[in-house]
Amino acid sequence: MANLFTDGAGVKLYADDVKLYLEIENDSEIATLQQSVDKFVKWAQTWQLPLSSQKCCHIRVGLLASKNPVDYHTDRADLNTVVKVRDLGIYIDSKLTFVEHINMMVAKEHRRDNQILDKKKKGTTMHNEATVLLVSCYGRLLPH
Repeated sequence: MANLFTDGAGVKLYADDVKLYLEIENDSEIATLQQSVDKFVKWAQTWQLPLSSQKCCHIRVGLLASKNPVDYHTDRADLNTVVKVRDLGIYIDSKLTFVEHINMMVAKEHRRDNQILDKKKKGTTMHNEATVLLVSCYGRLLPH
């Protein structure tokens, strides 16, 4: 499939997940990216791999605001333009701050810590090895 995109567009594949990307510096590169989308759609049809329009989207990554927002499309629908997306478990935003991802991970760790502390408060016994493992995994010292 990488041979499809000889026009400068990049492609990343993971299982059934495909990312097309291109650094856009002028209007002709906007057309190049759309052509890459078109090539991918045709490739998917040839191999009878249906695209899920609901899962397809476009995110513009950059620090500067776009002067002319662009809509990309497949053969069936416009791609949703988003400012953040969850990809392979990581939340990515258009400015690459990762704030939402960090907040989600911190909140998740706090929930786990509270579950561990609740078990200690309720008198549920924990083996010393398990306590050491939990401390090393989560980085917080559990009260004795």
